Amino acid sequence: MVMTLDPAIKIVSADDHVQEDPQLWQDRLPARFRDRAPKGVTLPDGHAAWAWGDNPPHPFGWDVWAGRTIAEGADTNLVRWEEINPGTYDSQQRLKIMDQDGLYAAILYPNFARAFIGSWLGGDQADTELNQACVMAYNDYIADFAKADPNRLIPIGIIPVSSVENSVSEVKRMAKLGIRGGLIPTMPTETKNWNLPEYEPLWAAMADVNMSINLHTGRNPALKLEDGAYGGQEARGTLNRMMLSVPFMYLLWAGIFDRYPNLKAVSVEGDVGWMAYVKHRADWVFKNFGWRWHRPTNIKELPSSYFGRNLLATFQEDIAGVQARHIIGIDAISWAADFPHPETTWPNSRASIAAQFEGVPEDEMRQIVAGNAARFYDIKL
Repeated sequence: MVMTLDPAIKIVSADDHVQEDPQLWQDRLPARFRDRAPKGVTLPDGHAAWAWGDNPPHPFGWDVWAGRTIAEGADTNLVRWEEINPGTYDSQQRLKIMDQDGLYAAILYPNFARAFIGSWLGGDQADTELNQACVMAYNDYIADFAKADPNRLIPIGIIPVSSVENSVSEVKRMAKLGIRGGLIPTMPTETKNWNLPEYEPLWAAMADVNMSINLHTGRNPALKLEDGAYGGQEARGTLNRMMLSVPFMYLLWAGIFDRYPNLKAVSVEGDVGWMAYVKHRADWVFKNFGWRWHRPTNIKELPSSYFGRNLLATFQEDIAGVQARHIIGIDAISWAADFPHPETTWPNSRASIAAQFEGVPEDEMRQIVAGNAARFYDIKL
């Protein structure tokens, strides 16, 4: 018998995306930047793409594939603008397709604009002034997008990482726009991690305005592809999501959640099954750190106490994570639809939830599919 989800149960997607308007940066940037800024173009074969500086055109396809079948051998990069579901780029249409899916609220991340923090397209940030201007234009755009219904459309902005001063300045501006979280790359550079003291002003600023730290799966320096190497793409596809455990642990062990108890960090589209092991191992390290490394740790409590209180992770379909929810902590994981990407559960999210949560008590399911995201982002259910 197929389990069905009670229509009265509200669900919140902790990870959805907005397809940026093709003219976003052309319309919102000062004239001096426009010839170097991204713009939507139509390729000679009729397919939609982004053109940006000297980069090769980046087709829209994969980012806006929702609602279409992925046939064997199909090129998911190729899509015409008129084929894209309007709910990907129009806020009123987004609310309609959320209603169609039985979705109450969605946390909104960028699609192409992730390039500006290096999680997509290699993140060319050579032109700092242009990069900063593009980030600010996107943040204005997503704040405007969410005005269609501020309790159902929850905007996540982008934090520029060209300097800590720029990061702090934009965090303060984002907060005034009503943006609830700030997207940063998994590493600030390929040779640095987020535990360095130089980033302390950023965490202080984010805590001050109650803005979450958001880390989305994407480009990871540890999973580089090398020409001629067997299985590299497969290995990256298998491991990329759990690599979000790395910045998660650097943030935790840096002690920022002791210094700023209200500060929260979210692992986005990284799935959650890995958290069971990492949480257990982190507690072991804490208990054994003194005799093994001959100094106190950088945190005051067991690492497991920060899971759910300060740390949250999202998943679309992760049976292992659902089964391990009590080891991870049911307050530390949050379901997501990932619209409009190819793996989205839309428009069958409620059926997907019902299948994954079969046998799970309703109160636990409610917490994972809505309650935790509502708590992290102050959503009134």
